[in-house]
Amino acid sequence: MKHVERIRSVTTMTKRIANSEQSTYIEVPFEMPEHVEEIVVTYVIESHGEQKAVIDLGLRDTGRVRGWSGGARKAFRLGKEQSTPGYLSGDLTPGNWAVLHNAYKVPSEGCSVTVTIEFLYKTPRWLKGDLHTHSVHSDGTFTLEENAARMRGTRL
Repeated sequence: MKHVERIRSVTTMTKRIANSEQSTYIEVPFEMPEHVEEIVVTYVIESHGEQKAVIDLGLRDTGRVRGWSGGARKAFRLGKEQSTPGYLSGDLTPGNWAVLHNAYKVPSEGCSVTVTIEFLYKTPRWLKGDLHTHSVHSDGTFTLEENAARMRGTRL
């Protein structure tokens, strides 16, 4: 079986957060490109003073909030079929998205948050499966069409 490398791109954004923004919600906008099947979002907080900054993490798509993990995670994945707990799987519609932050605790000197988004694009792949079937042409009881209809109704 041939291994297919996934096509990806990465964008990194840094947002400086002032102490006056403490207890506010901040959006870091980005454009979701076409043909993306999964994103991986990570962030790093750099306090500019001795006090530790606490900045929560979430995500919104073009129409709704897709997830929130507060300060519990430093990274999450979002895809069509699977996502990190706390985030909703589904279509990654192109358009204006945003990483969400709650500036929970901000030192008087402020802090910087660096967000990195990895976009993983849809690519052709080999699918693993077994096409072996029994039909009336061998030792089975159904025609090929009947077998196909039965398989269409089967959920894995």
